[in-house]
Amino acid sequence: MSNPQSADHCFRVARACLERQQSAEAAQWLDRCLKLDPRHGAAWHLLGTVQSASGQEEAALSSQLRSCELHPQLGWNWFAAGELFERRGEWPKAHHHLRQAARWLAAEGWIAQRASLAGERALLSGESLEDGLGPRAYSYWCRHLEPSLPRPHQPLIHSWWGRGAGDRWLRLSNDGSCAVVSEGIAAEPWPAPEGWLLLQAPDSLLRGGALSALEKGLDSGDKPDLLYCDEDRLDEQCRRSDPWFKPDWVAESFWSTPWLEASSVWRIGWLREQGVQPPPVEAEGRWQWLLQVLERNPRIRHVPRILVHRSGRIPVRTEAEDQRRADVLLHHLLRQGERVQAVRPSAHRPGGFELAWHLPEPLPRVRVVIPSRDRPALLEDCLNSLEATRRAIVPEIVVIDHASVEAATAETLRRWIRRLGSRLQVVRDEGAFNWSRLSNLGADRADTELLLFLNDDVMALDPGWLEAMAAQALRPAIGCVGAVLLYPDGGGLQHAGMVLGFGPPPGTPEHAYRGLPECHGVHRGRSRFLTGWPAVTGACLMVRRESFLAVGGFDEALPVEGNDVAFCLALTERGLRHVVEPSARLVHLECQSRDPLNSPTKAAALQWLRSHHPGPLETARPWWPAACSTLFTDGRPQELDNFVPN
Repeated sequence: MSNPQSADHCFRVARACLERQQSAEAAQWLDRCLKLDPRHGAAWHLLGTVQSASGQEEAALSSQLRSCELHPQLGWNWFAAGELFERRGEWPKAHHHLRQAARWLAAEGWIAQRASLAGERALLSGESLEDGLGPRAYSYWCRHLEPSLPRPHQPLIHSWWGRGAGDRWLRLSNDGSCAVVSEGIAAEPWPAPEGWLLLQAPDSLLRGGALSALEKGLDSGDKPDLLYCDEDRLDEQCRRSDPWFKPDWVAESFWSTPWLEASSVWRIGWLREQGVQPPPVEAEGRWQWLLQVLERNPRIRHVPRILVHRSGRIPVRTEAEDQRRADVLLHHLLRQGERVQAVRPSAHRPGGFELAWHLPEPLPRVRVVIPSRDRPALLEDCLNSLEATRRAIVPEIVVIDHASVEAATAETLRRWIRRLGSRLQVVRDEGAFNWSRLSNLGADRADTELLLFLNDDVMALDPGWLEAMAAQALRPAIGCVGAVLLYPDGGGLQHAGMVLGFGPPPGTPEHAYRGLPECHGVHRGRSRFLTGWPAVTGACLMVRRESFLAVGGFDEALPVEGNDVAFCLALTERGLRHVVEPSARLVHLECQSRDPLNSPTKAAALQWLRSHHPGPLETARPWWPAACSTLFTDGRPQELDNFVPN
C-alpha cells in the first residue's frame, strides 16, 4: 500500500482529481505533494496545467519552468512552457522550449512541426500573415527563401535595347551594364531590325541576373512580343519592401492597376512590323505609347519573378497629371469599344484607377432572386438594404420560399408584399434544399435584361452598387459580375473573387484574400479595384438573362456547393469573362443556415467539378499570381507555405 503521507501518493490523488475535473481538489493535493517533495518535477508540471486552466498564466509558466529544470526528460513540461511563451508572443523562447519537447517526445512528430513554426515566428519577430504579407515576413523571404536569379551568362537574346536620356540608344549586357550604341536621333527610327526594347521608369532598378531570368521566359512556346515581371520597392534605407506579385494578363486588373510602367520588354521586330515608332522619353507620352501599342494585341508573357526595384519614394504627381493619365486610359478604353463613363485616379493607391461604365437609356430592368427558408430577420434586413441603397434602377424581386413553416416568415412576406406591391413575387417550393433549383425557379419566365442572385443573409452597404454591377453585366465581354462581400463586425473580406487550382485537395475553388482586412495592401490592394476572376460566388451574382439561358441556368446536379463555379466556367467556355465590381460592397452573414465544414455534399461537388472541368480546376493562372501560394489565400509567396499564423 502507498504511504498516504508520501509525495507520490499526493501526486496520484491529484491526477485522479483532474480526471474527474476537480481542479480545486487537485491543486490542494499538489500543494501537499510539493511541500513533501519540492523537487517533484511531474507535480510542478501538473500544477502548471491546473494554473493555466484557471487563467493564472504567470504562475503556470513559473511552475512549468521549474518542472523543466527538475525533470527535463518529461517532455510535456517543455511543451506546456512553449505554449505559454507562444501566448505571450515570446517566440524565441517558445521555439527553444518546443524544440526540447520534440527532443524528449520524439514519437509525437507533430511537436517538431509546431517547433518549426515557432522558429519561423521567432525569425519574423512574431509577425503573422493574418493581415497579409508584412515587412518582416517579406524581408525574411527575401533573405532566406526567394529563389535565386540565374547567373549571368552568354545571352540567348543577342541585343537588348533601351531608350536612355537625351535620345541615346543603349545596348545592355546580361549583367545589367550598358554601353552607348548611338548618339542623337538616327534617320532609321530603330537602331536594329531585331532585338528587344527594355523600357524602365526613371526610378526603376534592374536586378543583377534579371535579363537571364527574362530570357528563360522565352524558352518555351511562341516567342512573345511583350514580357513583364514582378516588382518591389526600396525604402530610404535601401531595404526591399512592398512586393507586387502580379497575375498573368487579366485585362480589367491591368486597367485598374497598370503594371507596365516600372519595366516592360518589347520585341523590336514586332514593333517594326506594326509600324510603331520608338516611345517618347517623357512619362506621359510613354504612358500613351504603352496603351496605343497594347491595342495592337501583342502576345504577352509574364515572368513571375521580382526583377525590378522601384527606388526611393512613390513618384509624386500633381492632381492634374494624375487626371491626364486617367484621361489617356479613358480614350484607350473607348477605342477598345468599352462604354466607359469615367476614369478617375484612385483615392486608395497612387497609380491606380477607378472605372465606371455607362448605363444605357432606358435603364435595364433587373430581377433579384432570393431563396429563403424560415429566416425572417435575415430576409427583412436583406430587403431593407435593397430598398435603402437603390438609386436609378428599381428592381423586381422574387423570393423563393423554400418550405417555410414559421408564422414570422409568413408575416414578413405579407408585409413586404403590401409595401412593394407587384414588384415582389413569392414563389413557394417544397422538397430537399437545392440552391440551383431554387435559383432557376426564380429566373423562370423572367423578361428582364439582368438577373441578380442574392442570398438572404446578404445586406448592401452603399448606394449605387446595383447600378455599378448592372453597368458591368451589360458589357458584351462579361459573363458574371460579383461583389465584395464582407464578414460582419469588421471581420474582413469574405469574397473578392474566386480562384481555382487551390488545395488541398487539389483543384479546390477558393475565395481570394478571404479573411484579410478590407483595406489590405496585398498585391497592391487588388481587391479594392476592378479585377477579373475565373468565377464569383452565387451569394451575390449578376448576369445577363440571355447568358443565363444560353447555358441552361445553374446545374441542379450541384445542390449546394460548386454551382456558381460550374455556371461561371460554362460561360467562360463561351468566351465570356467574370469580374468583381469593387464599389458593390455588401455584408455576408455567411452560412447562417448551414455548416460548410461538415457539409455532406462538398466532396461530391468537388468531384463533379473535376470530372466536368478538369482543365480549369488544375490551375490558378492567369488570375492568381504565379509566384504565390495555392495553399493560402492571403497572397504570400509559395516559399512561405510552411509558415502558419495562430
